Amino acid sequence: MEGQGGGIYVTPNHTVNFKNMNFNNNYCYDSTGGALFLYNTVTCIIDSCNFENNTVTREEDVAWANHKTGMASAIYCGYGSSLTLRNSNFRKNTSYNSTILVVSYNDTLGKKQTPVYMEKCTFENNTSSKSGIIYLDELGYCDLVDCNFKDNTILMVSDNSGIADYGCINADTMEKLDIKNCYFSNNTGNWGACISLKKDVT
Repeated sequence: MEGQGGGIYVTPNHTVNFKNMNFNNNYCYDSTGGALFLYNTVTCIIDSCNFENNTVTREEDVAWANHKTGMASAIYCGYGSSLTLRNSNFRKNTSYNSTILVVSYNDTLGKKQTPVYMEKCTFENNTSSKSGIIYLDELGYCDLVDCNFKDNTILMVSDNSGIADYGCINADTMEKLDIKNCYFSNNTGNWGACISLKKDVT
């Protein structure tokens, strides 16, 4: 489909819970959020769900700096939202930019923390052309506990914004990243196949 959220689109200021669900084979063209799009200020809890073969693509030959689409093949988490993921699997999802994108900056509203907590989740055989499998944008914090990252690929892509193929976790300029008992195996990326940090984090 064209438009955000190939599977489900959640409007602002809602609380949603997904449990024992499959998000498979969803598609977005030239947009964001292949399976699930969480707009600004959404509280979302996902437990025991599977995200597989979801895809987002973007218009070709358009400079990334001027046309930021093709992001988040599985989940887009918008400005000021809260995302909790437990016991869930992400496999064979494909995007231009990231499998999960977490945004904490809005051009109009500025910055607002977008906290993320992931526990006992598996990321396997996902492909992103740039900016990692999990892209944690700007302000905020993320806790990852007992998660498994295996056989994920971040390709090297050159466009007018430069070459960027960050690792499984791209922390960008976020302020806090806490990783406990996580496993990284056979992932491919040019700037930190596992974790890429642009600044000092606590």
